[in-house]
Amino acid sequence: MTELHQLASAGWICLTFLCMVVTMIPALESMSEHGKLLSGSGGTAIWWQRLSVPKRLFAHFYVAGFVFVTMVVAWHSPQARACLLPTQHSPASMNTGTCRLKSDVLVVALLFQAHLARRVCECLYVHRWGRARMHAAAYAVGIAHYALAAFTLAVELPAGADSKQVTSHKDTPVGIIIAQLAGVLLFLAANAGQNAAHRHLASLKPDTRAGTDTASYRIPTAGLFSEVSCPHYFWEIALYASFVMITGGQVCSVVLMLVWVITNLSINAAHMHAWYWSHLKDYPVRRRRLVPFLW
Repeated sequence: MTELHQLASAGWICLTFLCMVVTMIPALESMSEHGKLLSGSGGTAIWWQRLSVPKRLFAHFYVAGFVFVTMVVAWHSPQARACLLPTQHSPASMNTGTCRLKSDVLVVALLFQAHLARRVCECLYVHRWGRARMHAAAYAVGIAHYALAAFTLAVELPAGADSKQVTSHKDTPVGIIIAQLAGVLLFLAANAGQNAAHRHLASLKPDTRAGTDTASYRIPTAGLFSEVSCPHYFWEIALYASFVMITGGQVCSVVLMLVWVITNLSINAAHMHAWYWSHLKDYPVRRRRLVPFLW
C-alpha cells in the first residue's frame, strides 16, 4: 500500500473517529445536526453552536462531488476506454498493456457519478427545504466526504506498472463476477429506493412556509417508512455497500468509506428516531430506526 492509499484510508478513519467523539460530547452534538435536529437553544448556546447555514446548501455536496469525480474519470479517460471498450482488432497484449486501471474501481467511479447527478437533481427539483438549516461544521464535513471519496477513487484507479495486475474478465472467478453483478443491482435498487423516500418526504411538505414546525409535520408512511424511521439512510448505506461488493471487498479505503457512512448515518438515524418519538405522539411503536425488523 502506497502513501496515497494510506492517506485515503486514514482520512476515513479520522472522519469516523471525529463522528464518534462529537456524539459522545454533549456540547459538540449540535455540530453534526441539521434540519429538525438542529437545536435552537437561543442565547444559552455558545457562539460556535449557533453557526449554521441553510440546509439547501446540501446541493453543494453533490455538485462538488460530481465535479471531483468527473475530473478523476476524465484524467483517466484514455485508459478507461481501453478497459471498457477493447477492440477486436487489438492484440490481447496491447489491451492488457494499455489498460492500467482497476476496472472494478472504474465502474464504481462511473456509478458514483450517476448517483451524484441524481442527488443534484433531487436537491434542485424534489426537496423542499423551507427554513431548515444545518450546522456549519456539518456542511464542512459533507464537502470533505465527497472530496475524500474522489481522492480515494483517484488513488485506487491506477493498477500499477505491472501488467500482470490487470486481468481479463475471463480470468475472474465466477463467484466474484456474481458478487459484482449483485453489487450493481444493489446500487440500482438503492438509488431507486432513496429517490422514492426523498419524494415521499417532499410530498409531506405542502409549502416552504412549513419550516420544521412539529404542528405542520406529517408522519411518513410510504415504502420502507412503514418499517424504519430513516429508509433514505438505509438506502445510502446500501449504496456504499454496493461499492464494496463491486470491488470484491479488497479495496481497504472503500471498505473504510462504508464504515464511516454506517457510523455517521446510524448516529443520525438514532437521533432522528428519538426526535420522532419525543415530538409526534402518534408515531408507530413498532417502527425501527434504520434496519427493518432489527434496529
